[in-house]
Amino acid sequence: GRGLPFDTYSPDEFLWATIQRIPGVPGSTWPNSKYDMTDMNAIARLVKWWSHEGSQGSLEAVYPECHGNHVRSVCVYGAGDLPWLLEQHHLFANKFDTDTDPIAVYCLEKYLRQKALAEIHWIYG
Repeated sequence: GRGLPFDTYSPDEFLWATIQRIPGVPGSTWPNSKYDMTDMNAIARLVKWWSHEGSQGSLEAVYPECHGNHVRSVCVYGAGDLPWLLEQHHLFANKFDTDTDPIAVYCLEKYLRQKALAEIHWIYG
């Protein structure tokens, strides 16, 4: 990045990792290699890595198989990933692509809009 004393291949991933390690930040964890195996303990972003996917009965699987496709070993979410994704605690989900599955983006957008409107209705009656 410009203006930084160094360049990084993936500046957003550098940012997530930094936020994740700041003591006192909601969901932060102390640096430890066991937390670097997957992003499931993080709060910043939700990523399905190909190497950690598997069927429900798999003891090695951290999460279910991707219903979209993979780009550089990362799941590009499909509509079938949404039920699992909405059960998670993360602030952001990586990645969506309207060229891969526009229905996933449409359904997520509709779900979040309805959720926001329901919360406004509950607060303001």
